[in-house]
Amino acid sequence: MGPPAPSQLQAEWKAYHSTLEELSKVRIPRCVYLPTAMSVELHFYSDASEKAYGANCYVRCETVKGIQVRLLASRSKVAPLSKLQSIADLELCGAELSVKLYKKVVKAIKKPVEVFFHTDSKTKTGRHLWRTE
Repeated sequence: MGPPAPSQLQAEWKAYHSTLEELSKVRIPRCVYLPTAMSVELHFYSDASEKAYGANCYVRCETVKGIQVRLLASRSKVAPLSKLQSIADLELCGAELSVKLYKKVVKAIKKPVEVFFHTDSKTKTGRHLWRTE
């Protein structure tokens, strides 16, 4: 074993370590599909930058108590370094990733839901929102 860490580093570590107890108070709701929901929607968002692209899926449940929206799944990928791609190409990759995520989510949920796809780019279809039946 090497020499002990400097006293300032030891103090910082002890302060950090003492805050870890607070993590036990963190609660993450796991239920995303409420059986009492009057309507359930899946909203898929995709976006891209020069370095990466990704897709997210949110579940929106409407109940008599109100509306609940939760992140259900997300995927991201690093943009290829081997060849330069335009932002439009990467936005299209993000949209494709969104569709792949959709297929996995719908297969797992096995319930009828309304599905929406969102993007901030007009390079894919000229529209900002696609609605599926």
